[in-house]
Amino acid sequence: ELFFGSMSGSGYDIACAGENEPILYRVENQKPSWITTSLPPAFRECYFVYLNQKKLSAPEVARLQKEKTDPSAIEDISRISRLCTQAGTAEELAQLMDEHEKITAAINHLPPVKQQLFPDFEGSVKSLGAWGGDFIMALGSNSAQYFNQKGYPVHFKFNDIAAKKV
Repeated sequence: ELFFGSMSGSGYDIACAGENEPILYRVENQKPSWITTSLPPAFRECYFVYLNQKKLSAPEVARLQKEKTDPSAIEDISRISRLCTQAGTAEELAQLMDEHEKITAAINHLPPVKQQLFPDFEGSVKSLGAWGGDFIMALGSNSAQYFNQKGYPVHFKFNDIAAKKV
């Protein structure tokens, strides 16, 4: 209540800070709700890559609040998020990441981060946060080597930084 009464944003960071498990998070009518979940072993192959391109949340939130988002897009994002928690293979997770990124890019009227920065990456690249910025999640072969060569030497394998290993 304090967050939504004093700031703009989703409140996702605050919800995550209070949990020791992964969560599925949703806000409807400024009322947040979430459930804890688990992640499948396919997440072990994911990397978080630091882009050092932080974007300010407030202007992006204000911009998006002026627009009407198609409710079916929100439902699609929720469906994909649930399916990610059940992905049986890295390939299945990569496909879901691509689908999620495509919808998010359309909502935000921004090109997907892979198209923007990593068009030759053999794998999937997912913005973290609604408009990109500090980190991306990548899933593909030779991820560490690829991102080092592209000038992004700060990257972490999922299980190296996750509080709960998968």
